[in-house]
Amino acid sequence: MATLLPMATSPSKAHETTWLETRWNGESAYSAHTGTWKAVVSLDRGRLVHFGPADTDYNFLASDATKDGEEGYGGHRVWFGPQQEWSAPWPPPEAWEHAGAARWHASEASLELEMPPSPDGWPNLVRVYRVESDRLVCGVRASGGTRPAQVMQILQTPPGTRVVLQCIRDENTQEWMRVLRKDQDHGSLILPEHVRRDGDTVHVEYRNSPIKLAFATQPITAIRGEYTLIVSKGEERGPIAATPDDGLYTQIYLGAPKHGNVVELEQLSPAFAAGSGGLAEMVLELHQGDSPKRD
Repeated sequence: MATLLPMATSPSKAHETTWLETRWNGESAYSAHTGTWKAVVSLDRGRLVHFGPADTDYNFLASDATKDGEEGYGGHRVWFGPQQEWSAPWPPPEAWEHAGAARWHASEASLELEMPPSPDGWPNLVRVYRVESDRLVCGVRASGGTRPAQVMQILQTPPGTRVVLQCIRDENTQEWMRVLRKDQDHGSLILPEHVRRDGDTVHVEYRNSPIKLAFATQPITAIRGEYTLIVSKGEERGPIAATPDDGLYTQIYLGAPKHGNVVELEQLSPAFAAGSGGLAEMVLELHQGDSPKRD
């Protein structure tokens, strides 16, 4: 990997890259614009904190104006997993959830953030944000480490987000949905109150109780007001050591007031072999009005 250097302030540099230096709620940041959307990456939080329509302040993501929240920095979270292998159930390590970028580099359409070293043998985390036509590619590179690691990419959105998926049976498990975490007892043949099935379409909405759902890998359609966000998996590269959650890598977490009042959109990777430098990407597409039909 090329050496990442501290940001240099240079007028000529700003005109050479899609990513331009800015401020976001008093934090050092970079922003990128297309004709469709605007993205803001905070260096102080080491992550994407804003993604919304171009030339507006509308933010599809849940990102508090300050960094004081107990739940973390919001926006685009990235953790290594499986989560049950953490040294403690909660919170995530500081290097992933409560730290700014240690080094960064902007060039052409890409912005790279190197995060502080990870603990407990987990790989170090490098985030790569890339503008690709009208899509934003959120990439994660695992650097080093002595244990296999799954890349968990999570977008925090407000509780008013409605989620639409397809009822696809996983070819290995034959499941179309699995409840990974629930605080209420649902019968095996009864859908949780958060889920409504309409033929081959699945609707998921926030309720005042937390739940974690896993689906066969697919794009997530998230709707807020007049805007639709498509969250899909991009390129993955690296030797696979394990398949956590039986490969049900598209997941939704619905929080509640005591559990984080959010709807989280998740695209996970397999567990890459230790020290392999695995790569996983997530792709964001923003649309106004109804989401486009997909094959």
